[in-house]
Amino acid sequence: MAEEKKVAEKEEKKTVEKEEKKVIQKKKVKGKTWFKIHAPKIFNERDIGETIGNDSDSIKGRILSLPLSEVTGDITKHYIKIGLKIVDVKGIEAYTEPIDYNISRQYFSRLVRRRSSKIEVINDVKLKDEQTFRIKTVVVTAYKADSRQKSSLHRAVHKEMEKRASQLDFPSLIIAFSTGKIQKEIGEIVRKIFPLKTIEVRKVELHRIKKGTEKIDKKEPETEEAPVEETEETA
Repeated sequence: MAEEKKVAEKEEKKTVEKEEKKVIQKKKVKGKTWFKIHAPKIFNERDIGETIGNDSDSIKGRILSLPLSEVTGDITKHYIKIGLKIVDVKGIEAYTEPIDYNISRQYFSRLVRRRSSKIEVINDVKLKDEQTFRIKTVVVTAYKADSRQKSSLHRAVHKEMEKRASQLDFPSLIIAFSTGKIQKEIGEIVRKIFPLKTIEVRKVELHRIKKGTEKIDKKEPETEEAPVEETEETA
């Protein structure tokens, strides 16, 4: 009986050693280390995956692109992608911050149908944290809109987006877009002009002005509209 107990203990020890060896092999591949990636603070620093590198410095600045559903745990946000950048590493824990947000054009192609219109509105907004981001908003109407109505919708969305986005820093802006808060607020105002099917933020990215392209115009108009892209699908 004692002999059997010794054999069982020996086998158990071997099993534990094998498991420990597997972990070590996973954590170190030819001198490299696996780092655990965490979502930004605004998403409660959820564990969202792993990445491999030589050391902490080798993974700092690394860019990731993930469905928002994986970052938040909300499966209804699978059609939204968010860009994350690794900005800090403590031990094997890597922490990120958001750098962009986008929805694929294919998602909108399913929304635009016969007798509806699509309007794209572009805002270059200086946020509360002094960074300038380009925000691309898409408005899909419930019915076909004429040129006058499209122009009115464009002006209203451009104005309301500028007003709301400029009051937030980038992390807060991403949260607001992720929850649909800003889109809902703007939609409630714009629907008074013309019935809407939906209003979505298609893309948010850091706006980089090329050197030498800045324009200075003392007689700048009071109101300047961003380009409008309109699409009617007959499918």
